[in-house]
Amino acid sequence: MKKPLLIQRFLLAFAAIGIISSSSVFAQCSGRYFEPVFPSFISFLPVSNVGATVYGSAPDYQGVETTLDMYVFEPENDTATKRPLIVFAFGGSFTAGAKESPDVIRLCDYFTQMGYVTASIKYRIGANPIDSVNMLSAVVRGVHDSKAALRYFYKDAATTNTYRIDTNNIFMGGVSAGGLIGVHMGYMNDTIGVPNWIKDIITNLTPSGNLEGESGNPGYSSKIKGIINLSACIGDTAWIGPNDPPMVSLHGDDDGTVPYCTDIINVSGSDIITVDGSATMKLRTDHIGLKNNFYTWVGAGHVPFTDPQGLISGVNPYMDTTVRFVRNFLFEILTGNVCDEGFKKEVPWGTFCSNVIKPEAVAEVGESNVWNIFPNPSSSTITIEHSDLVKGPWNVELYNTMGQVVASHKNIGDQRISISKNETGTGLYFVKIFGAAGELISGSRVIFE
Repeated sequence: MKKPLLIQRFLLAFAAIGIISSSSVFAQCSGRYFEPVFPSFISFLPVSNVGATVYGSAPDYQGVETTLDMYVFEPENDTATKRPLIVFAFGGSFTAGAKESPDVIRLCDYFTQMGYVTASIKYRIGANPIDSVNMLSAVVRGVHDSKAALRYFYKDAATTNTYRIDTNNIFMGGVSAGGLIGVHMGYMNDTIGVPNWIKDIITNLTPSGNLEGESGNPGYSSKIKGIINLSACIGDTAWIGPNDPPMVSLHGDDDGTVPYCTDIINVSGSDIITVDGSATMKLRTDHIGLKNNFYTWVGAGHVPFTDPQGLISGVNPYMDTTVRFVRNFLFEILTGNVCDEGFKKEVPWGTFCSNVIKPEAVAEVGESNVWNIFPNPSSSTITIEHSDLVKGPWNVELYNTMGQVVASHKNIGDQRISISKNETGTGLYFVKIFGAAGELISGSRVIFE
């Protein structure tokens, strides 16, 4: 098993079996990719990059060229010629964190035991000052670096084949900011529907405007089979399409760091941008028929499985749930066998997300039988209209991605209203439609090009 030379190794078989196994699994739910069939390792305090694999380099937010590396873990004495790969990225709000993060190393440990090749990657962090432009720049750098790491494995598979990766089964994700990288890698495939100010950030970091970035290993694929979202979010669920990769998501409904629903994300006291959390993404993926196994840690805050004492002792019920729920998703993708184990995957998140736009109005606006918004995108004017089912006056507000009201129309008595681009300017906006008593009754995203 390849790993950093200074990593402390010892068997955690008893603890691992307690976390991974269950008495209620189906008969076909056993063996490789489901059970810990390989020995365990653990690492909490690597003190250097000895044993790390360099996959690229790129300038950081201060313009300093930065070496990008990762820890790669393989099942010990594994003879399989094609192995699935999971690439994990650490959390830390894009301002802190490291590839040595105990929670990510622990996740690598569990899934390597099950027969995956795993990697914990370094990606560029940092922003000064912390504001919308600099934080979105950090996100784009993280996506660029992660794509370079994936291209490294595609390159290896096409050349030396050191890691024996099955490039048809590569998964990407991580914790908080790391999960956010995975989500955007999977769903931000182009710049259609992306506000111009974000397009400017992408172009500024990569003059060609190429979403692949220039962090290393050009010319190879960065395609992923699936996404692992642990307490993350997306800039806009409209970017998620029906042909995109499936996802597994876990999120606490009392998360005060990354919104569970739709809200403005705040970093170090600074409002950054309105984002859609895991519950809102679930509404969107259900609406378009995209697989997204979703589990809510009811009453829990941000990434509850990172409790230090639980990580050290190997006894952490949140990590238990995380590993088993992600494992079941991956096992189904790889084998076609559904291993539910009685998980209550979903809670009625509408109860928690009263401000979330209903799925029939998300992205494919115009599908609702009650409200219609067209054309969208528009280069000049959009029209909002309702059917005869709506009675009485209504109100419309448009918000920018910072959550600020940019246009407001009150006591509308007609069946339709037109809103000009002159009122808002170019970009992505959130439309909220209210009844006469001020109740939220519908909404959508609109784009002025």
